Amino acid sequence: MSLPANHLIAAVITVIIGALAFCALGCLVTVVIRSATAAMPLLFGVTLALFFLSGNFFPTDTLSGAWRAVASVFPVRHFLTAMLTAYNPHVTGAGFAPRDLAILALWGLASAIVAARTFRWTPVRTG
Repeated sequence: MSLPANHLIAAVITVIIGALAFCALGCLVTVVIRSATAAMPLLFGVTLALFFLSGNFFPTDTLSGAWRAVASVFPVRHFLTAMLTAYNPHVTGAGFAPRDLAILALWGLASAIVAARTFRWTPVRTG
C-alpha cells in the first residue's frame, strides 16, 4: 500500500498527533505504575490487548457491537483509522480523518494534563 501524494501532509500530521498523544499517555503511565520491574510486562499486556481490540491484527467487523464500542473509546483505534484514511487512495480530499484526529488529540491533551498534575520527579516510597 503506497501513500497517495496528496495525502502526505495528512499522514505526517496524523503521525505527529499520534506520537504526542502516546507520549503523553506514557507519561501518565509512569504515575500509575510505580515499579520499573512491573512496567514492561504490564504495558506489554495492555498494549497487545488494545492492538487486538482495535483491529490492528484482524478486521473489527468480526467483533460484536459491544466490543467495537469499547474499541472506539481507546486511542489506538483512532490512530489506526486515521492512518488508514491517509493511506487510502479512494479517499477524496487531503486524506484527513478529523473525528479520529480530534479524539486522539483529546486523549493526548487529557493525559498530558493529568500527568503534569500528578507526576513527581522524586520516587514515592511504598511499603
